[in-house]
Formats: sequence, C-alpha cells, structure tokens
Amino acid sequence: MNVSTKRPIWWLLDGPRIVHYNFSDSFCETKLKMTLHNSSGFVASVRVNTFDSPPGSAPSGSKLGWHDMSSPPIDIRVPAPDISGSSTGKAVSLESVPPFIWSGSSTTRVKLEPNSTTEISLLVTTFAPGTYDLSNYTLHWNLEESSNGREREGTCQGHPFYLTILQKE
Repeated sequence: MNVSTKRPIWWLLDGPRIVHYNFSDSFCETKLKMTLHNSSGFVASVRVNTFDSPPGSAPSGSKLGWHDMSSPPIDIRVPAPDISGSSTGKAVSLESVPPFIWSGSSTTRVKLEPNSTTEISLLVTTFAPGTYDLSNYTLHWNLEESSNGREREGTCQGHPFYLTILQKE
C-alpha cells in the first residue's frame, strides 16, 4: 500500500498551468484553488502554510522558485509591492524582488468534518515570465479523535505544481 493512501487528509492544488501576461503593465496575479478532503471518521483541523520564494532564487540546486524563459533578456521593471495595499509608485528592479510571492494570508486554517471536502482559494503573484514551482507550502493536519482522547497528526510538504507565465506580445 502506498504511504500517501494511508494519510487521512489528501489535497489537490489546481489552477492554470500556462498564463500569457503583459508585464509592462504590472505584476501578474494567478488564482489557484486547493481542494482538501478528510477521508477519516473524525473531525480534522488542517493548516496550510505558504512560503514565498526568497529573492535570488535560482533553478540551480533548488526546487523552489522559477526558471527564466525570457529570450532575449528583457529589462522589466515592476511596481514596488506595498503591504498597505497602495502602490508606492516606485519601480524596482527584478533583482530585488522574489520570483513569486503567495498573496494574501500565509496561513489558512480549516476544520473538516468526517468524510468531507472543502476548497480554499490561493493567489500567487509573479514578477517576470518564467516557469514557477509552487510546491513551497506545507499542510499540517490533526484528527480530533473523541473516542479515546488521542490526536493523530502529520505534516506534509507541497506537491509539485508548475505554473508557466509567458510574456504576452
């Protein structure tokens, strides 16, 4: 039996695999959804933590981040991200921003009833054309087993999910 089939919680990250976008306008936001399923007979608490790619992430030696697809190299400047939600009006070089960030909350918590399914929305922001590995998240779960007072829990790493952003002509 496969180890993954023994887990009471399974999930699927879904969304577009290829997006065409004009980066001369701004950064690109892509909506994704994660389907979570509790196959156990107990209530489950599930926490999804997303982690941004660090600035300077490169394809060499790392599964995270992006793979450059621009040909020939292009000088793209993007609006500086501002946590307050308003644009700063300043442009920043791509070298100073991470290849992608998970927008919105970095932690999402849900309670799943026995044998139930739910969906959560996720948003990823990219700053340049490329292929991005969006597996930089973890899923923590625990079962609230009322019959014996025990809790079973686990932590899983994100499954590979590749998003390719192409420069729109």
